[in-house]
Amino acid sequence: MADPTTRSPDIAELVAEFRALAREAQSIFASRSEDELSTRPANLGWSAAECLAHLGLTSRAFLPVVRLAAEQARVRGDLAPGPYRMDFVGRLLKMSLEPPARLRVRTRAEFVPRDVGPTARVLESFLKTQEEMISAMEAADGVRLDVVKITSPFDARVRYNVFSAFHVLAAHQRRHLLQAQHAAAGSSP
Repeated sequence: MADPTTRSPDIAELVAEFRALAREAQSIFASRSEDELSTRPANLGWSAAECLAHLGLTSRAFLPVVRLAAEQARVRGDLAPGPYRMDFVGRLLKMSLEPPARLRVRTRAEFVPRDVGPTARVLESFLKTQEEMISAMEAADGVRLDVVKITSPFDARVRYNVFSAFHVLAAHQRRHLLQAQHAAAGSSP
């Protein structure tokens, strides 16, 4: 893991963003009952707990991909301290995922939350995965994140750089945390 005092500004910004998203999830879950968090809204979207479970599934799919890409880049000596830039595909994906949702796409079956269980456990799992993603970002610091490419866990035809992947994940989390907030309040986004 990189020393936080020598972390690149790009990584520091992402880490702060992911920590803020974790606090947002905690805020949504802290002020709501089990019933409010597990009830699907009238528009048949996911419940707040399902939204958070989906984000956990997504992050867990990305974790091994970004970790491996960073490890292999280190072995190759593909290093640079930044600044990093998103690539075109990453910018396009990020833009399409930012709330409010402009384009709704069905997710693949393996990313659909099923039997999420107690909401406290869903939140705990999300927070743990969020810390693992932050750790992966810190471990990737110093790698040429804007050059090293990954294949999307969602679609093998889509490739983008690791720096873009982190931004795409953040946009995806913002989108579904807004959805969770609306679901818990019993309203539509």
